[in-house]
Amino acid sequence: VAISGSAGKTTTRRLAAAALGSTWPTDASPGNLNNQWGLPLSLLGLAEPARVAVVEIGINHPGEMLPLARIAAPDVAVITNVGPAHIGHFGTLAAIAREKLELLGGLGPAGTAVLPAESREWIESARAGGHRVLSFGTSEDADLRAENVQLLPLTGVRFTVEDVDIELRLWGRHAVLNAVAALAAARALGAPLRDAAVAMAGVEAEAGRGRVLELPGGIRIVDESYNANPTATIAVLGELARAPRRGRLVAVLGEMFELGRHSAEAHRQVGRAAGQAGVDLLIAVGQRAATLADAGRAAGIPRTEICADAAEAAERLAGAIESNDLVLIKGSRGVHLETVVEAVGALPGGTPS
Repeated sequence: VAISGSAGKTTTRRLAAAALGSTWPTDASPGNLNNQWGLPLSLLGLAEPARVAVVEIGINHPGEMLPLARIAAPDVAVITNVGPAHIGHFGTLAAIAREKLELLGGLGPAGTAVLPAESREWIESARAGGHRVLSFGTSEDADLRAENVQLLPLTGVRFTVEDVDIELRLWGRHAVLNAVAALAAARALGAPLRDAAVAMAGVEAEAGRGRVLELPGGIRIVDESYNANPTATIAVLGELARAPRRGRLVAVLGEMFELGRHSAEAHRQVGRAAGQAGVDLLIAVGQRAATLADAGRAAGIPRTEICADAAEAAERLAGAIESNDLVLIKGSRGVHLETVVEAVGALPGGTPS
């Protein structure tokens, strides 16, 4: 099983490995070893007893996908979504989508493409190429559909697929879609749905990918520090806007890289989204910090701070944080906002929830 997409690759890979592991010995690529060097290392490092392998494939330049797809030669190819990550190297979302669809070039004649139900053009393209398709999502035309979705703010999700009730310790609407994609991959290989769903219940959020830290004084840190793109950041801000809280909503947002000519407007969009989410304090980090902060201030954020780097952001946050604050920390990998998480998480009593 090979998994790609602009967001959710790693979580979907972990969910799919758990789902498939309910039926067969299964191994998965470690960490984010998903590029032209990491993918071969992942395949070479798979455990010998495994009957199923789950790998993720990441790209950031045109022409990278097809060679990797042929190396993986998957029986099931999953594309979670397409967003503006790395759009600076591709120019348009359509170009990113075309590159992602090259993953299907590694499928054999009996292979299955697992695709979002909302992406009708991708589905038609896959079928025109002779591939079996399983679609996933929340719409009525999805082959595997999540229904009765309940979002449990910052703690988990509940939903139903067919006649199976599912509860996960991953939060947000994106977690539902990642889980249904993983279930579709499991179904493509014949794993019983109920067994797969039970196995996925043990998957928890990882550091940098949605883990929530509970600190003294009712402070909660939402650790999304591993990476960021505009679509994912705006989505998380929307989730936090709906989350119950007793104090302020604080956002430490780092610069988003590889956006090319779209960069300034993308940072303005995120700043506006932060204002619409009700952020009370925005700490913007990196070279695009002023652009992000200006847009946030114009959208109603009462207090904004501009920081050159993560070390300065950690110092500003430590001096500004108050009891009962809900704090989001999210930025591109190169901004190293995990150091901000480490700084505030090192306060006495800080533990993952």
